[in-house]
Amino acid sequence: MTPQSTPQTPASLRDGWFAWLLVIGVAVALTVLFWAPLWQGGTLIGGDTFSYYFPQKTFLSDSLQRGEFPLWNPLVGAGYPIVAESQTGVLYPPTLLFYKYFEVHVAYSANQILHYLIAFVGMWAVGRRYGLSWGGAVLAALIYVYGWFAPRICLEWAIIGGAYVPWCVWLVEGWLLTGSRRTLLWLGPLFGLFLLAGHFHLAFIATLALSTYVLLRLVFRQWEGEAPAEPRVGSGTRLRRSLGTNLAWFGGVLLSGYFLASVQLGPTLELMTRSQRQEFNQGNDPGYGHIPPWYLTQVISSWIWYSPDWNVDQALFQGGPLSYPCNTNKVEAHLYFGMVPLLLVVWALGHGLLRQRRWPWSRSLTLWLVIGLLGLLLATGFPFVLLKHVPGFGYFRGAGRYGILMAFAVSLLAGAAFDAWLPAVR
Repeated sequence: MTPQSTPQTPASLRDGWFAWLLVIGVAVALTVLFWAPLWQGGTLIGGDTFSYYFPQKTFLSDSLQRGEFPLWNPLVGAGYPIVAESQTGVLYPPTLLFYKYFEVHVAYSANQILHYLIAFVGMWAVGRRYGLSWGGAVLAALIYVYGWFAPRICLEWAIIGGAYVPWCVWLVEGWLLTGSRRTLLWLGPLFGLFLLAGHFHLAFIATLALSTYVLLRLVFRQWEGEAPAEPRVGSGTRLRRSLGTNLAWFGGVLLSGYFLASVQLGPTLELMTRSQRQEFNQGNDPGYGHIPPWYLTQVISSWIWYSPDWNVDQALFQGGPLSYPCNTNKVEAHLYFGMVPLLLVVWALGHGLLRQRRWPWSRSLTLWLVIGLLGLLLATGFPFVLLKHVPGFGYFRGAGRYGILMAFAVSLLAGAAFDAWLPAVR
């Protein structure tokens, strides 16, 4: 059994302006469907919204509307440098525009809705780049955006940072398919924006995932002597066979994104060195927010855990069999794809192996499945027994956030399964 080959002429290279406008329209309609109260002027409650985000945003908005660029917030404790508190997003262009010209509640909601649009269109574009049909790509975007992010609506960082993940993959895959270095070079400024958005954990997770994916794709290509497709006229230089050269290009471009965001990263790093989170304890353990293995049953039996008669946070607080010895909660530990997408993936696996005698997904999608499973392992928290002492892994709380990689993988697999299922039922 051999995996299907990756299409050498990805569908996304053929999509015209009408296809893009249509998917943008779908993305807007879904935000109206799911977030109608926000469109109507409502506001969010719960989580850190009023205790953490709104005080910062209000100070930012007041300063900008007075024509001042805020450097220091004297209204909290003894004060702190607002640029160093990255989640305020004072250097992120959309944040500056919204909070300068709109009332703070409107700006807060509009910023999130905008990034739901960006995330949906980006995930659709990734699906098209992997050869999914228009409908399959829309399904993948729906699963990714409204499966993983919607329950985290009270955490502003989730969608504002996560919206960039599919676009980074879109650029990297475009480079791998066509060899266009011009395509790859766009990754630098895009990743810089990703970091300026203010929440570095998802950017760190994306860095790990993209680096793993690129390394494995290039290694497989070199082993098999696979020559990439010739790029279109004017698209750039053909991807070289040298593993070292390609890795150097990818690493250099990715690092340029970090360099562009250094004006935000530098102050934040300095503030972090003076933070109590430098010390490992029950409250600051990187394994905080993990997904206990027994709670992974939410993937196939969400109705049990989200019953109004069941206090999920209390159950998670009490721990359970094989649980990482640290606190968690139902928001950080959420991982759900929907039963229909899950059944589609199971059907594709069974149909491919039992009936067609071959692996149902391309190598590229299979690599994302592997990366997703590694992310799921990290989400349980157990690897942090050792990884919490490793720079990068030890900087962030919220192990359950690595589950975004599994959500990304299942979204693509379900979209591909949908495309395979349609001809099979005709």
